[in-house]
Amino acid sequence: FFTFFTEFVRQISRLMSTETVDYWQYAPGYKLILGHYIEIAVQNVKNYMKKDLYPEPTSNYGKSQSNWIGCSFIAMKNPMFLNVLMELVFKYTNAYHLDQVFFSLVWVESWFRELSTLQHSFQQFLLNNHRLRERYLETPDGTKHRIEIFIGELPPNFDYDFFERAMDALLSTHHFQIITRTLIFIYEVLDQFNGKERLKLINEFLLRKHFFSLFLHWSEDARACFHR
Repeated sequence: FFTFFTEFVRQISRLMSTETVDYWQYAPGYKLILGHYIEIAVQNVKNYMKKDLYPEPTSNYGKSQSNWIGCSFIAMKNPMFLNVLMELVFKYTNAYHLDQVFFSLVWVESWFRELSTLQHSFQQFLLNNHRLRERYLETPDGTKHRIEIFIGELPPNFDYDFFERAMDALLSTHHFQIITRTLIFIYEVLDQFNGKERLKLINEFLLRKHFFSLFLHWSEDARACFHR
């Protein structure tokens, strides 16, 4: 199944671009195959949590395309699938279980990174084919230097409310290792939040709702991570 799923998604991705992201759902058979993939993923996540066995992205299992978690990076060719993967993992995570939290944050961070990589490659394609205007930085002596500006963004269906609730649950545990790892995760993916959603995450969520609990946290590691 996973070999077929990988090739099926790759074939569809060749016909799509970031402008046609909404059209994935209309590809014949895509919803049916995706539904089966999600069923397999749910069962595997439940087993991970039950057995306390958590694969790493750098492991052979994580890199293999012969299982659901390796195929997740292929599925990310449809950027809107980030939402599904994120909710799938966080939904079955016990916010007070250190290993489960670390497993979930590592993989969700990997999917955010994959999304950023795909977007960066697409912007480079546009630039190389003269569909994106080049930008230059002019130094005081009049010399122009070509610079690369990458602006990442989240897919239109991204569930900001769910993301905030998940982060809120983790930061409210008072477990210094979970809090520190959650802050690192937020800082790692923050560049892909833009506009009012970025301001909301920083100003309202971090600097208002959780400011005093993090700024004055008893753990030096948690305080230092927040202060950065």
